[in-house]
Amino acid sequence: MYNWFTDFLRGRTQHVVVHGATSEWSQFTSGVPQGLILGPMLFLLFINVLPDIIPPSTSTGLYADDTKLYKAIRSRQECDLLQESLSHADDWSKQSNIDFIASKCKVLTISRRKSQTETKYHLGSTELVRVDSDVDLGITVTRKLSWNQHITQIVSKANKMLGLLRRTCPLLTDRVARRTLYLSLVKSQLGYATEVTVSVHQQNLPREDSKACHTMDTSNEDRRDLIQRPFVGP
Repeated sequence: MYNWFTDFLRGRTQHVVVHGATSEWSQFTSGVPQGLILGPMLFLLFINVLPDIIPPSTSTGLYADDTKLYKAIRSRQECDLLQESLSHADDWSKQSNIDFIASKCKVLTISRRKSQTETKYHLGSTELVRVDSDVDLGITVTRKLSWNQHITQIVSKANKMLGLLRRTCPLLTDRVARRTLYLSLVKSQLGYATEVTVSVHQQNLPREDSKACHTMDTSNEDRRDLIQRPFVGP
């Protein structure tokens, strides 16, 4: 298997074509070809060693090319341990020829305390930006773990999609088609990852769901079925 992968990756060349002009062929010695089934698997095999590089005092989360380091901070010493983990990650990336884009890396402190010491963290020579919220796999996470901002954003997206459907499909009378559009374009927005927002969506999302069904002019029977359908991700 090792020899097969080695043969697959070695000796690859590429060139660039722009407006009919072709560059010279050149060999590349890092990365994997794009658009292949083996590409994501080889990347995962490569990146999955990173948690072993990070000191055990810090937890590591990986999803595709997204990496998170997280740790409970109770003292200045634990801040230093987190910075040490960041330094280990930076050293590994340089040795592996995989650059973390420091400008896209952020620090999010989750705490209900009004006042807290905010330590400066660095990835290499770049100071990481602190944020009050960030989007993680489509979920807006705030420093106080409030889901109100996330709910506001997905309701806004659903309303914009409803407006688009009203403008572009005013003559669409086929209720089956309307139902399909609603489920794929609106319900999918309102129902994404509600497992983490269940306490909030009981108040807000069903109201938007009902309004959407009225807007799409579904039949009374369909309307009851769609509103009662559980909020689950697509």
